[in-house]
Amino acid sequence: MARRLALAVLLPLALLALWATAVQQRWVVEGIVPSPAQVARSWYQWIVGGPTRSLSPYSGTWLANVAYSGRRVLEGFVLAAVVGIPLGLFIGWNRLVARLVDPSVQLLRPVPITAWLPFAIAVFGIYDASALFLIGLGAFYPIVVNTTHGVRDTNLLLLRAARMLGAGEAAILTKVVFRSALPSIFTGLRLGIGIAWTAVIVAEMIAVKSGLGYVLWDAYYVGRMDICVATMFSVGLLGFLSDRALQLRREVVHRRRRCRGSAWPSSATSSRRFSDRPAAASRRCSTWWRASTRRRAAGCCSTAGRSAPPTRGAPSCSRSRRSFPGTRCSTTSPSVSGPGGSRRACGAPRSTRSSSSWGCAASSRTIRPSCRAA
Repeated sequence: MARRLALAVLLPLALLALWATAVQQRWVVEGIVPSPAQVARSWYQWIVGGPTRSLSPYSGTWLANVAYSGRRVLEGFVLAAVVGIPLGLFIGWNRLVARLVDPSVQLLRPVPITAWLPFAIAVFGIYDASALFLIGLGAFYPIVVNTTHGVRDTNLLLLRAARMLGAGEAAILTKVVFRSALPSIFTGLRLGIGIAWTAVIVAEMIAVKSGLGYVLWDAYYVGRMDICVATMFSVGLLGFLSDRALQLRREVVHRRRRCRGSAWPSSATSSRRFSDRPAAASRRCSTWWRASTRRRAAGCCSTAGRSAPPTRGAPSCSRSRRSFPGTRCSTTSPSVSGPGGSRRACGAPRSTRSSSSWGCAASSRTIRPSCRAA
């Protein structure tokens, strides 16, 4: 932990040292670029105030401006997430919605936020609505694009398992697809919160009369470059904290999913919400599938000759018998005859299983091992 922290602060400290050296050695224009010490003093007075409050209109107003900007960022970001996440789910899930909406999203996505500024002022005026529109629009695109990408990358085995358990389209979308797309959704949220802080500065510089962006533009007009740099550091710090908060939330969600074992609910109560008959047949078929997988891993052979008829009471499965490549029987190994032909097996003594369908029910005969792996 200490090593990671040291590596994280190494580059900022090196940049600060280079900045201080450049100002001290007059590598930059004197009076235009303030020194780090001057920025630190002005930032401190901006936060806590000072004896020169009457001479500086920025003294002690940092928290109020941060509150204004933070509220606008939160409102615009929540609006973008509420609209972008469901829209991304439907675009990635439904082809018709993708053909209708995705071209328009990709057409408008390259337009920068600054290009929307005159339109926002003309429509909403110099009020908070203009800032909310710009912030929400900036955070919307990365959220919807990453959500769509996460939906399209959902594992097909999860979808097939959910349908085999009898889940409907709505349950699959909310319980399987959404949970599988959570990593991509959080990536879009992290990108969106960064763009939201960028958009709030652009909006507050012109569209509103409060916040960090307004202070930045006003300080530039009066020649307070130290306040300008302090504002830039403030925005960077707030954006960093917002990103870390989303990253922490992502780790919490990932740990919960890992404890549950998969994206699909693993508890018995969750499975009972779907139809019982397909679920019961699926459990019997999956039991045979696990047993056959163990036989294949042990190097056993599949059925030779015609398969025996299914046992009475075996479930009707819609899959034909599968052979297991990579194994073969010895030419001298004896076979065991049954009512439907000859059968070969190897490994530990086990009950034979029907192979005309998925072979979910076990027979009463026991076969002695007589095969060996290739």
